[in-house]
Amino acid sequence: MSCLPSAYRVSLCFLPVLALSGCDILGGRGGDDSGGECPYSVTELQDDTEIAPVLGFAAADVLSWTTGDRTASARWSSPRSGISTNAPESDTQLSMTLTRAEGPAAEATCELVRLQVPVDASISTADGLFAVEHRGLLAAHRADFAHVQVAFDFEDLDGTFEWQSEQQGVELVRPTVSLVLTPEGISGGFGAIHQITTDDAVIDPGGGTPLLQWPAQSPCSIDQVGVPLLGAEPFWRNAIDTANKAT
Repeated sequence: MSCLPSAYRVSLCFLPVLALSGCDILGGRGGDDSGGECPYSVTELQDDTEIAPVLGFAAADVLSWTTGDRTASARWSSPRSGISTNAPESDTQLSMTLTRAEGPAAEATCELVRLQVPVDASISTADGLFAVEHRGLLAAHRADFAHVQVAFDFEDLDGTFEWQSEQQGVELVRPTVSLVLTPEGISGGFGAIHQITTDDAVIDPGGGTPLLQWPAQSPCSIDQVGVPLLGAEPFWRNAIDTANKAT
């Protein structure tokens, strides 16, 4: 399926789990869009009102609209065959609160430049299956567009979510919430890595497994939802470049 983006307000064909390639905004490891290494530098800002020297905006400009409470419709993904879960494909309501966390804001450079700010995320669903409170990192290339990634352990979940494979050695690892925020709306997803452990090796047979996504309906039919970070993946970089040239 495809969507035709228009400038920065985009009707989005959403990938439920947003995989950031290249520079890892959580771990601070260098890399370019092809997965290679690139020089990585971080310039800490004195406070949230200091203007980032390259980007030209302050952390306060992003925090003014990203922090606080938001809600969205959400949908549990259909489980893979051979998977037992108490979260069948169904709709629910998602509630989210972002607050500024301790730690300095910084301008980070790794081929692309982004403003990074620590945040605390509290996310839950009305059905009681999913609830997590954990530290994350907000990243922004522009003052009106942000991405938040929250990586945690399944032990950190407070909801009743359960997942079990009928195949021995199969488990979910590295659960992650990935959020895209604009002043007009939010999109995002909760997912994990589908991993098989054998006597000889650890195998990742299917990459990321989407578990929960928001909004519930296809974002191809929703305006002003937002797309992943500009430049995070070649597909989105090219789509936004095309839209900007058209305007």
